[in-house]
Amino acid sequence: MTNAMLRLCNTIEMIGGTPARTGVDQARARLHDAHLRLAVVGRVKAGKSTLVNAIIGRRIAATDEAECTSMVTHYAWGAPERGEVHLRDGRVEQFALVNRRVPDTVGHRPSEVSHLVVFLQESALRDFALIDTPGLATTTTANDEATRRAMLEARQADALVYVFRDVSRADDVEVLRDFTEVSGRATTGAGEPSSAIGVLSHADTFGSGTWGQTDPFDDAGAYAATIAAQRAAELSTVIPVSGLMAQSVATGQVTENLTRALASLDGLDEADLRYPDDAQATAVDTAAGVVGDYGVRYGREVAAAGSGALSDWLSTRSNEHALRRALRDRYVGRHRQLKARQALNLLTQVTNAAGPLHWQMSQAISEALLSPELHPLAELNAWEELRYSAPSHPVVTTLERLTSAPDDARRVGLGPSADTAAIRKEAIKAVNQARADASLAITPGLAAACTILERSFTLIAHRQTLQ
Repeated sequence: MTNAMLRLCNTIEMIGGTPARTGVDQARARLHDAHLRLAVVGRVKAGKSTLVNAIIGRRIAATDEAECTSMVTHYAWGAPERGEVHLRDGRVEQFALVNRRVPDTVGHRPSEVSHLVVFLQESALRDFALIDTPGLATTTTANDEATRRAMLEARQADALVYVFRDVSRADDVEVLRDFTEVSGRATTGAGEPSSAIGVLSHADTFGSGTWGQTDPFDDAGAYAATIAAQRAAELSTVIPVSGLMAQSVATGQVTENLTRALASLDGLDEADLRYPDDAQATAVDTAAGVVGDYGVRYGREVAAAGSGALSDWLSTRSNEHALRRALRDRYVGRHRQLKARQALNLLTQVTNAAGPLHWQMSQAISEALLSPELHPLAELNAWEELRYSAPSHPVVTTLERLTSAPDDARRVGLGPSADTAAIRKEAIKAVNQARADASLAITPGLAAACTILERSFTLIAHRQTLQ
């Protein structure tokens, strides 16, 4: 797919000449970028940096109560561990980490900086680069502008993790819609976007809170489902997460001392736990500082079984696993398609600005999209549209497998060791199934998806015949 897109870049540049070169070079850079870039975005104090630390597995981003993230910061895999300041005038300067973290100052005002890049040897960053952003709706206008510039003007992100503290507000929706416009979704002809995952970041304090009559995770789960339904055009899913609990377990803060302090509270009446006397206050404050009031109320009995049991409980209850699974299933396996689609969007913008040459460039793009190499883009678009319009239809599952599987054997539902004859047989069976589904399709989108599936499995059968 990448080679086909690079050939299209060459064609667009050949037709458009010098005026097209800047946009084409941006498209090439996107295709050559080895990492999928996920931006963590949301309002100020929504819990973005805490979530970044939980995903990376290290307390690298500042999480103070103040607006502490003042510059867009990319965290990427690399050695030795170090940082780079990318200035808005194009210069790049190096800086050293201090105590394994970004220093308080990098020698430039935020207004002079495009973004920072911090290279870390953390295994989570092998799959994607993570971008921490200043808060939206912030008291510092420059911080808000830096986030919007990174997402919308510089297009530093391929996909978003959008963080809500509690409710979805109008400016949240505006940002999501703006990102949709520049992410490549609108130019590919599919129905709805899906380049963003929503995270309800304070699930452990949601609703009536930790000490209410209902479990706040239950309240958060119900509200997350509501946001997902209301914002289905902008968000592929919304996951309730306790960022604090996830960060604590992911960054190794669940120590034996913490576990003992928490276990010492087992058996206390909840009123005494909520309003501890002097004898218990230190243990309560110590535990709450790491795992929050929810961890204190519900985790003290678990802590009696040891730090391993407590860590497992925190990881599961924080919903960290669901978030990581969503990132993996949603983005990591579709890295090439997402990069190609963003590059295609850039080429389309070049084409739209080409004046008299517009028709020739549009024809080149249309012909390229008909090639077998770029058919995965049609699969991705069909999958995204049906996830929005017909999420329970079996065709969605088939498209999901096609867009994420690493080889033809697994694309047709077989194991990786399946031989050529078996793969071809399953592909032909799937062609016939797609034709049958198309004849029964009740919406144009479903019929179009079945046609795309028919071609997908025909191409697989043809590849296996040639082997």
